[in-house]
Amino acid sequence: MSQTARAEFMEQMEETLFKAYGLGFNYANQWERVYRIEDSQKMAEEIEEFVHPSVVVQTDEGSPLARLPIRKAYLTRVVHLTFTGEVKITWEFIRDNKYREIEKNIWGLGNAIQRKIYKDAMALFYNGFSSVTVPDGSGTPAALYGTHNLKFATGSVTTDSNGSTAALNSDNFNTAVTDMLETLDENGDVNPFGMGKLQLIVPPKLKKQALQIIHSPYEADTMNNAINVFNGATKDGWDVEVVCLPLLIETTQAYKNTQWYLRDPAMAEDYYFWRERPDTWMVNDINSLGVLYQCKVAYSFMIPTWRGKWGSKGQ
Repeated sequence: MSQTARAEFMEQMEETLFKAYGLGFNYANQWERVYRIEDSQKMAEEIEEFVHPSVVVQTDEGSPLARLPIRKAYLTRVVHLTFTGEVKITWEFIRDNKYREIEKNIWGLGNAIQRKIYKDAMALFYNGFSSVTVPDGSGTPAALYGTHNLKFATGSVTTDSNGSTAALNSDNFNTAVTDMLETLDENGDVNPFGMGKLQLIVPPKLKKQALQIIHSPYEADTMNNAINVFNGATKDGWDVEVVCLPLLIETTQAYKNTQWYLRDPAMAEDYYFWRERPDTWMVNDINSLGVLYQCKVAYSFMIPTWRGKWGSKGQ
């Protein structure tokens, strides 16, 4: 077939295929609820954390004011990733008017790219007990969920923890909330998280149990009809949102179906950076009569601190 015919196909179908791709790319994007999404033109992201004084100093009238130092705790850096995908539209498909099949392939390309980003987002959670680390006061990065050394704390309390292996139930959920409310800053003073809204993040097999723990008027796993203070019906009830993320289970660890997490959506720092939003184009395949539909995205993730998050393997 002539080059002109292919050019005509591209001119007529490009907008349609772009829309089909967009539908695929917008599929199953629940993971975005646990990240703060920002555009970036930097080659690499850097976030500096400064430790502010935990107390103010009272001075007598006429006395010199006390100078309170602000100390930099650490620096984190993340490099952007580029991901590309391609669908080859053969001349046989064009000739036989199989446009619906072509659109399905384009939708699949968008879905595949979205799923890749989704998987990367979830890997930071279920690998947070091992390979995903954050800066630590000891000078050596520590696992995202676990015990953390505090940089400037002195005395008997020099560490804090945001990890566990407890199963999801009412009592353990309460323990997790308590841990977040008793979070320590780098000076060793209480810096509470979870004062407002909380997210309870679970894989599919824990969704029913999570909803029961949050929304049942009574504690769902007790026999004494104890009032469930987490369902929001009481005066001092908690504002807890259950977020079910299916790709949390894509890990080889034994706890893949029993893991659960808490997150303070107002204060937790989970970043997703768009370096380049999805860019699509159509070109002639120089080696055949087909047409190539291609896409490129560039993105990265950053979790600069463990505060505002709590995780359990559930083993």
